[in-house]
Amino acid sequence: MKKLFFVLIVNIVFIFNSFSQELNCNVQVVSDKIPGSDKKIYETLRLSIWEFMNNRKWTNNVFKNEERIECSILINLTERNNDVFNGTIQVQVRRPVFKTTYNTVLLNFIDKDFNIKYVESQPLDYTDNTYISNLTSILAFYSYLIIGLDYDTFSLYGGTPFYEKAQAIINLTQSTQDKGWKSFESTKNRYWILENLTNQNYKAFREHMYNYY
Repeated sequence: MKKLFFVLIVNIVFIFNSFSQELNCNVQVVSDKIPGSDKKIYETLRLSIWEFMNNRKWTNNVFKNEERIECSILINLTERNNDVFNGTIQVQVRRPVFKTTYNTVLLNFIDKDFNIKYVESQPLDYTDNTYISNLTSILAFYSYLIIGLDYDTFSLYGGTPFYEKAQAIINLTQSTQDKGWKSFESTKNRYWILENLTNQNYKAFREHMYNYY
């Protein structure tokens, strides 16, 4: 009886996990430009980011396994100073075209302001409306951006609630020294990609995406 109960619990947990998370995110971390033989930390970082993106529940909606949003993250680290890492993060989002067998790219963006602090094996904590670290803020920002883009293709302006969550992250980072969040730093950073998506002058772009898909 105990064995049967255990099997049932395992099956319930498996089913719940298979029908909950929104993202199916492939993560790569490249560190070829950083000298040193200790490469374990980069694999640990990759696994931590993979778990953060794929195992966290980002919405209140239920996704079947085949409905998860296909995306990828490529982090290219170029500098390291103890626990501080600099480099770039490339984010790509893909979506199947309605009634076809092929995918198209919704977003392919290289963020050149990937400056983080990471301690090996330290949990990546994140809570909405609270700034904890630049790393988790960046990952959460792109998670909401990815989901917003995907929802925009299924319903007109359907991504708005998730763009608002991404905007809340931007607001929290304005008082930090972290780069990539402020309007005056660059015209091609996290601030401006969200600004361009949500600005009323670009509503036609979101309408076009919805009509296309």
